[in-house]
Amino acid sequence: MSGYVPSPARTLPYTGWMATGDPAVVPVPMVWPPKQPTDVLDFTVDLLAWLKDGGDDVLEVVTVTPPTATPGDVTINVLNVGGSSVTCWLGNGQGGAVYPIEFSVSTQQGRTASFDATVAVLSDTPNGTPGPAPAPVTWQFTNGRLDYRTGQNLIYLPLLT
Repeated sequence: MSGYVPSPARTLPYTGWMATGDPAVVPVPMVWPPKQPTDVLDFTVDLLAWLKDGGDDVLEVVTVTPPTATPGDVTINVLNVGGSSVTCWLGNGQGGAVYPIEFSVSTQQGRTASFDATVAVLSDTPNGTPGPAPAPVTWQFTNGRLDYRTGQNLIYLPLLT
């Protein structure tokens, strides 16, 4: 996708954890704007602040997992990893549901993070109810290689530069 620019309206900064006082530390909540069940849109997590905090700037492994295998639930159609950001193209979803998308990232220097970003699906569907979802796909970017898994199957996709 040469020249692709993520939507600023659907980009979340990942900063890690926040102190809430009384030594409690909790993950920073990450919530994207809602989507329609029939929409296929790009949703991005920007890790720049987290990477620069440790002087690290290379995402080595990124795994993104959808929430369920239930037909009609939200699906990850495509994954883009570029620079300091990870973009998921999300499709489908049951109206009125809220879905956590699980991220696991590691860097060349060995930093790791696991977190969820959530997206709500609006219950007002202008084009009717979406059909059944394809099997859930877990996407993984490893050292410049993009793989995805459907059940036990691993498929390798070469990255085009």
